[in-house]
Amino acid sequence: MKFTISNSQGGHSEEHSRRSYSPFSSESSLTKHNIVVYDCGDDREHLNRIAEPYIRAYNMKQKRKDRMKDYEKDYVAALEDGRACYGTGEQREKAFHHDVIQIGNHDNLGVTDKMFNTDYWRSLKRDARYAEASDYVKRHLNRNPDVKRAIMILKQIAEEIRDNKDDKYSHVLVHGLTIHVDEPGGTPHLDFRYSIFTDNEKKGLPWRISDHKGLQKMGYETTPTQTALQAFRESVNSRIEVLMRQYGWEREYKNEHRKHLTTAQYEAEQRLKQAEELAENIVQEAKESAEIELAHATEIRKEAARKKKEAEQKIKDAIEFKNQMEQLVCSEIGQRVVTNQRNDEVEIYRRKRSKRGGKICNDDCSIEPTKDDK
Repeated sequence: MKFTISNSQGGHSEEHSRRSYSPFSSESSLTKHNIVVYDCGDDREHLNRIAEPYIRAYNMKQKRKDRMKDYEKDYVAALEDGRACYGTGEQREKAFHHDVIQIGNHDNLGVTDKMFNTDYWRSLKRDARYAEASDYVKRHLNRNPDVKRAIMILKQIAEEIRDNKDDKYSHVLVHGLTIHVDEPGGTPHLDFRYSIFTDNEKKGLPWRISDHKGLQKMGYETTPTQTALQAFRESVNSRIEVLMRQYGWEREYKNEHRKHLTTAQYEAEQRLKQAEELAENIVQEAKESAEIELAHATEIRKEAARKKKEAEQKIKDAIEFKNQMEQLVCSEIGQRVVTNQRNDEVEIYRRKRSKRGGKICNDDCSIEPTKDDK
């Protein structure tokens, strides 16, 4: 059987690599099956920690302050803003590299089978039907044993890089080696995060990041058809090709015209590819952000409607209570008016009888008859 070997590059994204968050393209129920061969914990801190003693030792030897390096605590920042670089523009040294290495593709060694519909699965996730999405993935996992073989090959090359097998990776500072098997519709792949350094330098910092010198010390040179870094990546692919033979696999070459591209043409093509990937990622992130905002707005509208209903009910209850109180007050006033009228009538009667000499009983307000009455 023949399978391709691909080694693509993207922006440095250690959070994505170590799954600090759950990417939209991943299935959370499969993430536990990812294989972490090595992870430094934090790429920036790792590189700064390695470089700091060399920078400190260099500064201690300087007699003039203007020759001292001001980035002892943050070497990465100095690489990014150019203070610690020996090049400018595109020639500036890169602090980090991030390669994605895979065998085959989603048609022959995919995480899911050929019946899997990626768009449908993503639609389930967008609708927050996560349980259905997970079940759909589980029903369409690729059971082909060749997928496990491909994963074992990636694990073996990762371990060789980590252990600097045969001193082939002597000037590679490894930050992370993780095999992802949790992206339905995709292919198991190795996320390789690293920096290239040089050491034992007589001028400048004795240890520093340098693609040119580090690759040169490992035996890779730039030629008219490929850069030293491309040669290094191809050496990794060639080693994977050797490992594939233990299963009777052969390497399939596609896009053979690439071998005849000039360095400038190749780099231009890579920049175009990265720009397209970046644009696609931006569009996808914008869609996801819009969906989240829409869901949030919907929740806000529901909460507002609930509070409005509660307010209306409170107003209704207040009006009803007011009416009850008014009725009660009116009833009490009516009773008082009747009582007062009766009291007035009694008082008038008493006064009249008093003038006539009658006696009034205070208990029942009755009038004792006088002689005239008899």
